[in-house]
Amino acid sequence: MSDRTAWRICRDNGWWSTFGRKRGKNGKKAGPPVHDDLVERVFTAGAPNRLWLTDITEHKIAEGKLYLCAFKDVFSNKIVGYSIDSRMKSRLVVNAIRNAVALRGDVAGCVVHSDRGSQFRSRKVVRELACHRMVGSVGRVGAAGDNAAMESFFSLLQQNVLDRRSWATRQELRIAIVTWIEWTYHRRRRQARLGRLTPVEFETIMTNTLALAAQPKLSPIPTADPTDTELHGDRADCLEFGSDTRSHSDRPRPTKVVVVSVFTADASALPTTPGADELSVNADRILGTRRSALVLALTVFVTTVIQVLAQPVAFLIDGEAEWTLELPPPLTLSILILGCAVQAGAFLLSGRWPEATVLITTAVYICLAVGLAVPTWLIGMYLVMALSLFLLATRNSVTVSILWLVGVVVVTVGALFLWTLAYGMSINAAMGFVTAEAVRIAAPAAAGTALGAWWGTQSRRVSLARIEAETAKRYHTQRVEEAQQRERARIAQELHDVAGQHLAGLITLADAALTIAPAQPEEALHLVEEVRNEGRFAAASLAGALADLRAAGTEPREMTRDLRQANELVEYWQTRGMHIRLATTGRVDELPAVVSATAYRCAQEAITNAAKHAPGAEVDIDIAARVDRLEVTIRNGPSPAGTGPIGGLDLGWGLSGIRERIDLLRGTLVFGPTPGGGWMMRFVIPVAQPDGD
Repeated sequence: MSDRTAWRICRDNGWWSTFGRKRGKNGKKAGPPVHDDLVERVFTAGAPNRLWLTDITEHKIAEGKLYLCAFKDVFSNKIVGYSIDSRMKSRLVVNAIRNAVALRGDVAGCVVHSDRGSQFRSRKVVRELACHRMVGSVGRVGAAGDNAAMESFFSLLQQNVLDRRSWATRQELRIAIVTWIEWTYHRRRRQARLGRLTPVEFETIMTNTLALAAQPKLSPIPTADPTDTELHGDRADCLEFGSDTRSHSDRPRPTKVVVVSVFTADASALPTTPGADELSVNADRILGTRRSALVLALTVFVTTVIQVLAQPVAFLIDGEAEWTLELPPPLTLSILILGCAVQAGAFLLSGRWPEATVLITTAVYICLAVGLAVPTWLIGMYLVMALSLFLLATRNSVTVSILWLVGVVVVTVGALFLWTLAYGMSINAAMGFVTAEAVRIAAPAAAGTALGAWWGTQSRRVSLARIEAETAKRYHTQRVEEAQQRERARIAQELHDVAGQHLAGLITLADAALTIAPAQPEEALHLVEEVRNEGRFAAASLAGALADLRAAGTEPREMTRDLRQANELVEYWQTRGMHIRLATTGRVDELPAVVSATAYRCAQEAITNAAKHAPGAEVDIDIAARVDRLEVTIRNGPSPAGTGPIGGLDLGWGLSGIRERIDLLRGTLVFGPTPGGGWMMRFVIPVAQPDGD
């Protein structure tokens, strides 16, 4: 049917359409934006602290609601700061910002993107962003896609924590949220966007790489090993990096990562061990096993039976007064024993359902007191009811425990009051009797509730302290193991760089001695002496490395070499028969320590490779120290006729070690054969300029 036909039918029948204005979720118009949308759904960042996303989520629990405000760094998807509170006020966002800034340090210029909620538009939040020189950004109204990257994190939190079980207290849910963020999300959940790395691993690699490349230059000769990639700080540590010959603008792909310590984002964050929430809940349970619950039930049964049967048994033994109850004594005593058994059996449920224990013990007392008309015989059951309230208070908040206490007292006293009226007592007599019984019931019940609340608080504190101690012990052990691994890797690299060079020199001298021995025996003997001296140098290098291996953490015996000792490196190989030409341009002595030392190690490895694979060939080394970069080119020609590569010395670490070092400093590496049959290697390392240049 066409539109005109519909219009005609409506006109003929007098039908008119009504157009209503679309209302918001709460019937309120969204407030004006305080910032522009600077993100526009482009959730990417090239470095840490460039773009943060934030939002607030709420979850209903038995005590009310719990709100979480989190900030996520788009660069690594890491939650850099968060705050948890029972009310959704602007202070929730302000505390999260302060926690994030305290963790990340200098965040000037960082874009903080959020939705158009009233908390993010408040004056306190805007003032806090301006205080840290951060730039705000807000999305559109009703457009969840404008903050989709943050919504995806809250979806994971909802599936993995919030919807897994029901939460009785805010403290339990808080422990679970912090545990999942700090342990599972940051350290265990690998993300495809990060190259199958966790946020901590990815940020550790990228942050350490940028920090090493930006180290300031030093005038004295450094005493630290430049191949050691550990940064002095408490944020994170990293050991080895895989790399290739791609441009430094490409992201490196890690092959082995050892990461360890990361501060928690919230100042009051709880321990980050797996299962911390289960430990804290179990700490609140006094009856942790079936056996303990059974022992308690038997103890309660025996104690209650003795107290309840004391008066009727004494009455029967006396025999002077007449039995006035409707039921005969054997049946009455059996019912009393059965009631005590039901009350005691209720404690078998207290481990999982303490509320059911309270209801059963109270109901049994009321039924026996009213049904048998013997309330004075059942005074011993007051302690049983108080014990059930104690167990309930250890598992719930103070407010919930007080409500249960008031409910038990009111219901019990009300039932007794109605029974006394039905029994024929006057109102005054009933009020006096009920008042006395109310005091007898309320006193132990209140004491049990108060003691249970105190016990639950202390148990949770002890549990959290134990978890923190276990976490600190485990992290300490892990850091020690990582330090040992880093030291072993450093020694292995030192053996390869230094001892490998000496071994190549030994082989070169030995070959030369064998070649000239028939014609020039005296010169051959001189070369044999050089072989002996070279062997001593190699033995000294191995001894130094082995000494480091025996006593890790001692000061290095020799200062780390850099490009300022390039002439000594050339002279070393020239004395062993190699033809090397060195050309240097620029102020090499003003290069940053890590750049100069890394370039020296790479040049040393390249010359050693030339000595092994092209003995006797000429080698040209060009070093150019530019304003913003260091360029090093090493070329060697083909081997002379009749010579070949030296076998048995290639461990496969040479070029891979050079690639790792160059890529660590965000540099580029190019190598390959030359048209003349030789080999060429060229690498460029960017040089960060100090402030003010």
